[in-house]
Amino acid sequence: MYQVLGPKILIGVAGWLAVSIVLIAGHFGMSVNARVVVAVVDMILLIGLANPVWQFVWNRTGPVGRWLSKKVFPDLNGAYDVVLESNWPVVKQMLDASRKDAERFDPFNLDQSAPDPQRVELKATIEQSWFDICIRMHPKAPDAVIKSSRTLVTVPLNDTQTRDKELVYLFEQENEQRAPTDDERFYGAARIVIDPAVPGKLSGEYWNNRSWRRGVNVAGRITLTRRLEPGDRARQPSTQ
Repeated sequence: MYQVLGPKILIGVAGWLAVSIVLIAGHFGMSVNARVVVAVVDMILLIGLANPVWQFVWNRTGPVGRWLSKKVFPDLNGAYDVVLESNWPVVKQMLDASRKDAERFDPFNLDQSAPDPQRVELKATIEQSWFDICIRMHPKAPDAVIKSSRTLVTVPLNDTQTRDKELVYLFEQENEQRAPTDDERFYGAARIVIDPAVPGKLSGEYWNNRSWRRGVNVAGRITLTRRLEPGDRARQPSTQ
């Protein structure tokens, strides 16, 4: 998550740590008390990188955490319900039409209605630290096509043109059920936006390269909704 701080802050912190090492060593004749103060500041900075510490301060339920989530980037740690809406029915209809198993389908003809997206429900966990954001997804149903999905690279963004806070990531996916022409593993990318009006909701688009050599790779929309914890329910405002 360090990427959201920007180069100026990162360079400033790195510069301070480098200078503080020299100061603590006493090369500039500083008093012992001054060196202790510098060492304490360094300890606070380093301890703040530990997950339990920064998550306690950055907690989305407290006033400080809410301010940091709004101004810098939210704490996304937790369990999520995921809904994928895939354009596979459109791809399949074109394939069926090419084999004359279905009526002619022209995706560029706006007067001809396209099939509804295919809906798949998953569960996910997001593990967020100062140095990494990892997203893992698994199916809810035991007979689901998707076996697992995990991120390879995740980049948080908070300085976009729309001022939205976003996640851009690459993922690796493995399916439980595969056709003879299918790939054992394939890769994809996604760009999801954190909804400022609904805490814990992220949505955007994804696409993958599954069976791209045969032109049947798909894309779609993804929505993640954080599951409410007991503490979250207790702090929700009353609607009565």
